Amino acid sequence: MAEPLKKWIEVRAKGPVAALDEAAALLVGAGSQGVIEEVPFEPLPFDIVGPVVGDMTKRGESLTLIGYISAEKNFKKYNKCEEPFLGLEKALSLLGWSLRSSFFKDQAWTEKWKRFLRPVRAGGFLVRPVWSRAAPKRGEHLIVIEPAMAFGTGGHETTRLCLRAVKAAARGMAASSSMLDIGTGSGVLAIAGARLGFSRIVGTDIDEVALKNARKNLRINKVKARLTGKPLSELTGSFDLVVANIRTKTLYGLKEDIAGKVKPGGILILSGVLAQEATELAADFEACAPAAGGAAALEAIKTVKCKEWVAITLRRGQAAARRR
Repeated sequence: MAEPLKKWIEVRAKGPVAALDEAAALLVGAGSQGVIEEVPFEPLPFDIVGPVVGDMTKRGESLTLIGYISAEKNFKKYNKCEEPFLGLEKALSLLGWSLRSSFFKDQAWTEKWKRFLRPVRAGGFLVRPVWSRAAPKRGEHLIVIEPAMAFGTGGHETTRLCLRAVKAAARGMAASSSMLDIGTGSGVLAIAGARLGFSRIVGTDIDEVALKNARKNLRINKVKARLTGKPLSELTGSFDLVVANIRTKTLYGLKEDIAGKVKPGGILILSGVLAQEATELAADFEACAPAAGGAAALEAIKTVKCKEWVAITLRRGQAAARRR
């Protein structure tokens, strides 16, 4: 029997570029997994690689953001005059943005994404969708992604920042090192870890759609990782490298659990963070109580910016020597 189609609400917000980040945050806050920035451009071959997805042409004064909100859990009957659409429309109007919404079935989801997703190079990786013929350069790691309603196709600035940060962190780690990918989404960072030789990789996500997509992408790339929907607090063990590319609000809410997963001498990479939030967030993670066993506190060692987004790298010191 064929699997029933999932129901989604497609929301399309249009407005001035100056309020792009605020509008995107409102769509995500209303329940969208992420947003697509619709920029008009002439169709190009899918094997063309550009440094930034969505910047292949000069932006005009206005653009459209597209998001998808699940209608399975949130709404028994879709009504654009009810919440969250009514509140979303009002909030967007204050930014000078308009909103349109309609039902959407995910059977043509991949076809939708083909208009927007192109291969991306970052940190020694080539991330490309399954339909692209782009080939990796010498010494470049290939990651192939099947698009779905999960964040992490390589195009967003935070994903590219994390790919670079993971590559940098891996240079000083042994082949037996472990990696935890919090909010794995499409699994792109977990796959990157496998390409770099991490021997034990765990990816977590609370979204079953994301986990299903990540499992598929692991199979496509012929790599192994353990994927789980367990809360982070229930996950046992610690890791040499921990990556969390999730919203800043969520990072704050999980900071003790996230920090506690970093081994002595290990590295923590945080992204999904706006530049103006970086200093305070890093300080909060540095202030987290050290893990059990006498481990030292975390220390921010590097912050890298791409447009308005940053990735913060922190290192935990080695365990303090025990007194005899």
